[in-house]
Amino acid sequence: MRILFPLFVVVSLLQACGGGSGSDISPASSSSSTSSSSTSSSTSSTSSSTSSSSTSSSSSGSSSGGIVDSVDITTPRPATAEVIQLTASATASLPSMPLKTGVPFTFGAIRSTSNMRLENHNGTSELHAQFEPLAYWPDNSIKSVLVSTVNDLTPGQQNYQLVYGSDVTAHNFTDQIKITDNANDIAIDTGKLSLIISKDQGTVSGLWRDKNSNQTYETNEQIISGSEFFAFNAKDRKEYLASHATDVAVTIEEQGSVRSVITASGTLKNSEGTELVKFKTRYYAYLNSDILDIEHSIIDERVENIAHHDYGRDDLALSLSSYGLRLNLTNVSSTYRFGGDSDTVIQGAISGEHYLYQGGEFLYNNDLQYQGHNFSYSGVASGEKATGWMSLDGDNHLNLSVRDFWQNYPNEFHIQNNTLIIALHPERASGATPETAPPVNDIAIADTYRRAKTFYFLGEGGAKTYQLRFQFPQNKTSDADVIALNNYYQTKDLTFRADQNTYLNSGVFGEINAAGDQDANIGFDAWLKHSVYNRSMQENLIKQFGWRDYGDRMRPGWSAVKNGIRIPTFYNDTHVGANQYFKHYLRTGDAEWYALAEKSTRHFMDIDVSHGPRYGYFNTGGKNQPAGEIHAIAHEMTDHETRNVHGGHAHLSGLTDYYLLTGDKRAYDVFQIITGWWKFMNDYRYNRPSNIDGPNREYREAERDYAWPLYVMNEYVRITGDADYHKNVAGKLVDYAIQWWKTPYEHVGWDPVANQKAIVGTNNASQGTGYWTMTKMDNHGNATIEGKWPNGTNPWMAGWFISNIIAFYETDKQFAAANKASGIKHAEIKDMLLQCLNYIVKYGYGPNYDDPSKKHFYYSEVVRTYSGGDESLIYPLLYLNNLFEQEQSQGNLINPQWYDTQPQWRGIANSVHQSLQAKVKGGNTISTGFYGYELIFPMDSFNLMEEKFSTP
Repeated sequence: MRILFPLFVVVSLLQACGGGSGSDISPASSSSSTSSSSTSSSTSSTSSSTSSSSTSSSSSGSSSGGIVDSVDITTPRPATAEVIQLTASATASLPSMPLKTGVPFTFGAIRSTSNMRLENHNGTSELHAQFEPLAYWPDNSIKSVLVSTVNDLTPGQQNYQLVYGSDVTAHNFTDQIKITDNANDIAIDTGKLSLIISKDQGTVSGLWRDKNSNQTYETNEQIISGSEFFAFNAKDRKEYLASHATDVAVTIEEQGSVRSVITASGTLKNSEGTELVKFKTRYYAYLNSDILDIEHSIIDERVENIAHHDYGRDDLALSLSSYGLRLNLTNVSSTYRFGGDSDTVIQGAISGEHYLYQGGEFLYNNDLQYQGHNFSYSGVASGEKATGWMSLDGDNHLNLSVRDFWQNYPNEFHIQNNTLIIALHPERASGATPETAPPVNDIAIADTYRRAKTFYFLGEGGAKTYQLRFQFPQNKTSDADVIALNNYYQTKDLTFRADQNTYLNSGVFGEINAAGDQDANIGFDAWLKHSVYNRSMQENLIKQFGWRDYGDRMRPGWSAVKNGIRIPTFYNDTHVGANQYFKHYLRTGDAEWYALAEKSTRHFMDIDVSHGPRYGYFNTGGKNQPAGEIHAIAHEMTDHETRNVHGGHAHLSGLTDYYLLTGDKRAYDVFQIITGWWKFMNDYRYNRPSNIDGPNREYREAERDYAWPLYVMNEYVRITGDADYHKNVAGKLVDYAIQWWKTPYEHVGWDPVANQKAIVGTNNASQGTGYWTMTKMDNHGNATIEGKWPNGTNPWMAGWFISNIIAFYETDKQFAAANKASGIKHAEIKDMLLQCLNYIVKYGYGPNYDDPSKKHFYYSEVVRTYSGGDESLIYPLLYLNNLFEQEQSQGNLINPQWYDTQPQWRGIANSVHQSLQAKVKGGNTISTGFYGYELIFPMDSFNLMEEKFSTP
């Protein structure tokens, strides 16, 4: 017998029953959250809004031209309105597809999302859309907005218009996602799906699909009747569950009319109450869509003692033989389908146990080193690379895709009667006797490196995130359609995006311009694509796979030897990293750059960051460091983990640009803890007044050790618009640099007149010769000068420091316009930048060692046999040449004679520009991937070169 509950009855029953997860009635509700505004905790300013007053229109909910929810526009667009063109791309028909993209805005252009609306390609219809601010400018105007909508996609491109302006209003769409926050659970009704998230364990305790479209969720429409997060600890061989957790928090993170996000977090415990690791799971629900997206993270927030952090320690800090999700299903378990190699469909009737296990093998030989991977799947069929989807069909239907399934091996889909297990690390991968220590400890001498087969981390603080997309269709999906759905989900590109000029001209990603022709015979962009990217992709080193490595790049060679076994080393991205790849994607429109950027970022934000507190290396007054220190001690990291971050290798990978382009919430989480770590450490670094000779002096060796922490701090302000962080964190470092530059000290380095190493007077800012004097400079040539270590400049490192100080200065000018400046005198910043660049050119630029007719920047002031720094100094040369000319024309330079190398600056920059544009496609190839110096930093350099030299 069917039990029918009209929506208003369901709400009343749920309220009467307390909405308990054990109820056998559906959770549909209509009493709360009917506003079309979207609130989010990921940023700290005003919440977004999807509606204001309406244009004259037809009734809400009508469908037109594949649009799920739209109204006709019958009044003229305001004359002051601005328009941004948006495009959605698909290769197949995809009904009710959630779309989202981050759209940038210029400084001061828009202050409220209520003055935005989304229109169809010709402006005749307004679409139901949601606008969530992602970032703000220093004047609190909106820097970037996440635009979300749901649409029926067709093959090819579909065009839209984002209309905004102070006189623009949006229609008040009455159709909304309905959310009820009950005592024991949160209930969501999207119009097609109804689901309950249990507050006791943070999992889905019930899910229904309105299969007959009668706006009532019936007993026979239930698909999920319960679920569980699980992990098996290899150390004590016990199971840890979300249902045992006592600290579960379930919150409405984002409540919008088109998209809502519920976040659940807690600690997995065993039956005895012992804690293991945290989970954080986000559920993304969409209006009138049968799709539910789940992002599941496992996070080890335990404290790590750095003294125990050594490859080959006696035990692994974390070793899980398996973990994942279990779903209790109803009315779907008659037949199964799995995606095999390419478009292969593996199918059969459900009777007992069926699984598809994706495995792989990392091959590293002591003599031959890295040999690539072997891939294989087994279970209901055998093959190489399963494409990551499965379908279950009965009276109801379920389609599931796991993003980057084979790439993140091992994984497993496991169905047994009415239980679906999504094993994100399957037990069969770990073997009968799961390791609890690095296997290399048990090998005396061998020729093959082998890792633990479990899900492991050498130290505490590990994390891993998986993305899953469920679809609960009204009818069984054809093979072709479920393949198309999976292919779309697996796409590495912005399938919904703004036009290129919007990104380039917004200023949000810097002052960047369009790239040159990547397929031209000559030119930097053609060389970069063909001689570096394409050439590297021919090598195994760059194509890393498996849950621990996918998205990273291996460095040639090894970094440690244990019991005769060479341990491979990884970059963990490097320096600015994937933010550079994202920006180059915006310059080129080439999806391969986006793919590189996204996978690098997602690896970094899981594996390459310590997600728990640490102690034992930095002196922090007895306090634990908070979570957020990155694994970046050098260019190479042993199996991705390190004792500490080196300041000269600080970075954020692509977290900030990824967030601005996609609104990825997990990226924002990790971005927050990294920048929070630097805020904490600021109390123990960069102490003022500057101390060079005192007993507690800070050891200084390289400009990059300050350049990259400042970059990270600047990026925080770039996203948040946080004036306090700008002043008291980034500003503290800049003020420290000013005091350091002002401190007179003997210069031990290179005498350009005598053309030899020497003690060359004094670095003294009051006399125009100031610089950041090192204690013992990096790249010092392994030799003293008159018994003293060189303390001068490393030009390539100094270029980064200058560029990031310029970024701080430009932002401070914006804050000053809003009466929120740091208080640092701009005249001092400018004088420091001009003096230091003058110093770098004077002591770090000269004739080529092999061909004196050519000039270049040297690797360091005292290591002059090879070049280094041309690419990192082109921006400082052009920017500061412009600044010098501007200051001189305005009469602001008191001692212009101090900057005696300034007449060379433009010429040097032009020489570098010409050498970049003379690069030949296919020439001077690099086969080992991106080391960190191949892309120009910052990419604003290209725009300045175009302005000065008339060619991109």
